[in-house]
Amino acid sequence: MHGYKAFYNGRQADIRAESLIAAKLKAIAQFKVKKSKEHMVSVHLCELDGEQVTHVAVD
Repeated sequence: MHGYKAFYNGRQADIRAESLIAAKLKAIAQFKVKKSKEHMVSVHLCELDGEQVTHVAVD
């Protein structure tokens, strides 16, 4: 299980899932997002196999 951070409409949640798509589906269910708004849910990997993941912006 990997750790993800999900964001939707100013809210956030910590999600544990096997994959990014599984995490997004769990976040959609947790936030109770309507079908037409599912594209507004953003999910980011934070923990991979127990190790913290750092994202770096590159130009």
